[in-house]
Amino acid sequence: MAAEGRSSVARAIAATLRREGLPGLYRGLGPSLLLTVPSISASFGTYDALKTRLAALGIPHTSPLAMLLAGGCSGVAGSALTFPIDVVRRRMQVVGTTSGAPARTLVQEAAAIMQAEGPRGFWRGFGPEMVKTFPMVAITFLGFEFFKGAA
Repeated sequence: MAAEGRSSVARAIAATLRREGLPGLYRGLGPSLLLTVPSISASFGTYDALKTRLAALGIPHTSPLAMLLAGGCSGVAGSALTFPIDVVRRRMQVVGTTSGAPARTLVQEAAAIMQAEGPRGFWRGFGPEMVKTFPMVAITFLGFEFFKGAA
């Protein structure tokens, strides 16, 4: 929707189906799955380790401050670990919709980024992503702990 400027989900789906058929709705699914497991694993692992470290520094692991700090930092760690593949995934989802070019595979898109921009191309947008990720994941983990305790 963002790439095409559609005003509704239904119109975006209809346009994608007309243009590319059902496979068009799943463009970028492989890379999304490829980055989800390591990102979430790193995030949860880092979260627990940071809460333990903060407790050793005198910030109880049950305090909202510990949850927010550990959550935000863990989100940054997970996102940083998988950021290059996320760049490839995002570009795969957009290619073809804005340029009229045929969709590329993961390897083809990574090669195109490397050829056009070099290694720095895989890190384009890293700063804004981290600025967005810290508060988003911090609040997510705070909610996770709240609902975990409520269960």
